[in-house]
Amino acid sequence: MRYDRVIKYVPDMLGGSPVLMGHRVTVENAVCSLQYQTPEAYIAISGFSDWLSAEDLKVVIWYCVNRQCMTDQHFCGNCTLNPTTTQTRDQYVAELDPEYVRDFPEEVETQWQMERNVDGWKIAAKVQRLLGYSLDNPESEAYSE
Repeated sequence: MRYDRVIKYVPDMLGGSPVLMGHRVTVENAVCSLQYQTPEAYIAISGFSDWLSAEDLKVVIWYCVNRQCMTDQHFCGNCTLNPTTTQTRDQYVAELDPEYVRDFPEEVETQWQMERNVDGWKIAAKVQRLLGYSLDNPESEAYSE
């Protein structure tokens, strides 16, 4: 798998999280955004059409589904695979206004999942299924060496 043409590590950028082609867009951000929009819409809305393709996003999904960060030891900041992400859900909830927690429990859970502890590989697997990507096809251009 040749993902290094799509995913880079810049130690001084976004805490060393894996980013897309050296831009300030993390793998985590791209994967989470693809839950809600097609790759084409994500590229268009974000204004990335001059440097990002739908095939590139397939590589990002592959990277995340296969937990390549575990091999590379470069983690997205909020991912639960990141060994420096140590805050538990209970600790997170304890920092919130108790009335907010009581009145909006679903929002609290959504915020916890989106902001603090992202299971990026699970989200990527969901995106893979939603988009119907077969990410194990060695003939795909996105995966050529």
